[in-house]
Formats: sequence, C-alpha cells, structure tokens
Amino acid sequence: MNIPLKFGRSIAGLGIIGLVVAGFVHLPTSDTQQVVRVASPLGSRAIAQPQLDVPYVPTPTAVVNAMLSLGNVKKNDVLYDLGSGDGRIVITAAQKFGTRGVGIDIDPQRVEEANQNAQKAGVTDRVQFRQQDLFTTDLSSATVVTLYLLPEINLKLRPRLLSQLKPGTRIVSHAFDMGDWKPQKVVKVAGETIYYWTVPPKVSKQVKVKDDRPVPLQSARVTLKEAQLAVALSQTHLAQARLNLIEFQAKHNSTKILSQQGQVSRQQADTAKAAYDLAQAQHSSALIEVQECTAQLVAAKAEVCRLGRKANTATEM
Repeated sequence: MNIPLKFGRSIAGLGIIGLVVAGFVHLPTSDTQQVVRVASPLGSRAIAQPQLDVPYVPTPTAVVNAMLSLGNVKKNDVLYDLGSGDGRIVITAAQKFGTRGVGIDIDPQRVEEANQNAQKAGVTDRVQFRQQDLFTTDLSSATVVTLYLLPEINLKLRPRLLSQLKPGTRIVSHAFDMGDWKPQKVVKVAGETIYYWTVPPKVSKQVKVKDDRPVPLQSARVTLKEAQLAVALSQTHLAQARLNLIEFQAKHNSTKILSQQGQVSRQQADTAKAAYDLAQAQHSSALIEVQECTAQLVAAKAEVCRLGRKANTATEM
C-alpha cells in the first residue's frame, strides 16, 4: 500500500492542471501557509494548510502496539503523541488500556481526521487532539511521550522534553533516536526500530560557599541520592519486564500448541511470537539498565567515601 507523504508545500509542485484534475486548487498565500480549495458535490471550502516540518507517514499497527508495550503504558498514564496524524497511537492506548491521551499535530486536516477516528472508536471521553506547534505545547502533564518525527526534529525537541517532563517520564520514538542521548532500550519490530528513554532526575546545582566555589562532598552526596533513585527506578522496570516476559511466554506457548492443532490461525501464532520476542528484548534491556545504574551507584558511593576521607583529613590538620 502506498503511504502518502504530505509536506506543507508538496501540493504547489503539481501545477494548476494537476490540481484541478485531483479535485482541488492551490491558492498561494504566505511563505508559511497555503490554502487548498477542496471540491465536493456540496460545494467547495478553503482549508488553510500550515507549513509542515514532518511528512505524514502512518505508523504500522504492529509498531503502534510495540511502542505502547515498550513504554509500559497503563490506565493511569497521560500519553502525549507528538505529530499524532490520524490519532492511531492515542486511540489504541485508550481502547486497550483506558489511557488518557493528547495528540498534537499542526495540520488541521490530520486533527479533524483524528477526532473522527476517536468518535468512531468511542474514546472521545479519554482522548483529545489539538492543532498546536510541538515547540510551544506544554508537555508537563505527560507521563509517556511518543514520537514519529525526523532526526533533526527530535534533536530540536530534546531540550524541551528534558526541561518540561518530570523525572521518570517515558519517551518512545519510532525510527529515530536523540543523537548522543543514549536510549535505554532499542527493539526491532516488523523491520522497524523503536527507541526508549526515561527522563533522568533533574541535575541539581552544586552547593556553593561564600567564595563561590563548589563544595565537592555535598555535591557528591546529591549525585549519590540521584543514583539511588535511578537504581530503584531501573529495578521497577526489570520487575515489570519479568512479569511481561512470563505472561507473553505463556501466551506464545499456548498459541503455538493451538496453532499446531489448527484451532488458531498462523497469523495469531506469529503475533504471539512477536509479542514474546519483544518481551525478551525488553527484559534484556531492563537487565542492562539495572547493571548500568548499579555501576553508577557504586561509583557515586566510592566518590562520597573518598571526599569524606579527604574532608576528615583536612579537619584534623
């Protein structure tokens, strides 16, 4: 199936003849906006089209499900999907988990389509779609953020995510990473790559003395507390990953047997296996996360001990 790529200025390149044949006419306006006049049996209407930074490419259903699983999306979460398109990620989360969600898209046609899809799915009480700019939207209430943007947009958005989102907020990106911000998990589903991060604890400012020099021991103690929190969070992720692994392994085994007996389709069996494979990858990533956080905690403890001995020696002198 061909996937439509809709850039802000893509229609202008078709020319007047091509546009008339397609059923609409492009009317040039400003550099940042275009107007498309859509023809229909009931007449025509003009729709203002803002300049789009990212093409509209729908996320495959298998990837949507994997993103929600990787982000450990639950009923009590608040999910923000940036560049929400037809709303499928937010709507799927609401249908499967009862999650409250907000879709952000600058294209009014996509927002209108998403609202129609939410109404058809019967989840309008759980979701909303806003025509807004990603770089001006308030993201502070999100507990999970999903993205399918472009590498340069991810990098431009990264400082805003880190400054606005609360520590522990989960970020899941389809296809593109965040530059030198190393993801905590990377999984592959249906030939697509998905990246996962959690927002780290806010970096505390170093304690200052009157001569404006940092106090190393107090600063190291702050780092130690942050490392302890990170370990606790990583252990929570691991515990959840273990539960998921047990659950999906059982489903995979039972579906495999039923498939051999002809009681379920091959597609259902393949879906169960894909879910089990994803759970295995998540468990492995969670183990690595615990190991890395534990190593950072050990280093932080050692630094506190070293600076403590140094401070004691200085006092004795």
